[in-house]
Amino acid sequence: MRRGHFERDADSGDRPIFRLRWAPEEQLSEHERNHAQFVRYLIASGRLTELTEQAYQ
Repeated sequence: MRRGHFERDADSGDRPIFRLRWAPEEQLSEHERNHAQFVRYLIASGRLTELTEQAYQ
C-alpha cells in the first residue's frame, strides 16, 4: 500500500487547496516490474478495468 500525505498549496489564495504527495517508494524488483507490465497489457487490451460492477448497472 502506498503512503502519502496532504499538504497545503502555498499559492492557493483565500481558498485553501491541498495536494496529495506520495511518499517515495523503493524501486520495483524485476518480478514486480513483470507483474506491472502484465497488468498494463491487460488494461490496454480491454481485459481489465478499474470500474466496478456497480458502474455497469
